[in-house]
Amino acid sequence: KFHVSIGHENVIAKITVFSYIGSNRDEYFSFDKEYCYEEEYKIDEQYSDDNIKVIYYVLLEFEKPLIAAKNSLIICSKFDIDFLLSNSCRIAFYGKSEHDITEQNYQLTILPNLLIFKQRQKIGYVQRICNDNEIIAHSMFKKQNRVSEQFINMKVKLSTGEDGVLESSF
Repeated sequence: KFHVSIGHENVIAKITVFSYIGSNRDEYFSFDKEYCYEEEYKIDEQYSDDNIKVIYYVLLEFEKPLIAAKNSLIICSKFDIDFLLSNSCRIAFYGKSEHDITEQNYQLTILPNLLIFKQRQKIGYVQRICNDNEIIAHSMFKKQNRVSEQFINMKVKLSTGEDGVLESSF
């Protein structure tokens, strides 16, 4: 939870950080895009192409409604940090509003349209190589669980760099 200052208002809000990887001209928020959930803001994330960058957004869910002008400056702070004992600034981040939500039932009407996914991975080990195109791996799933249909045809990346597809279980 963060203390959010907008104009003369100071309200506590829960935040959700998400990102979009795109070009410099594609940096505006849209409900048509898919976004990646982020645990934290990554400062040093860069790509070899200068036209591609990571654009971060923050969803602020306020504890109580507030009145604010469009494009207001938003300053988020962590006041629970002991400023005298810590060698850090209490201002966490700032920015301007991209999309304002005025509906009371936004969690049922607006948030389901926000396409935020969380990246997940499973780690397994190569048990044996059958031929040039097939391997048998183990420890990706628990023994009592069968490989469900949702994992079939998903991409697999080996530590050596080769890519493949999960075809079946046995």
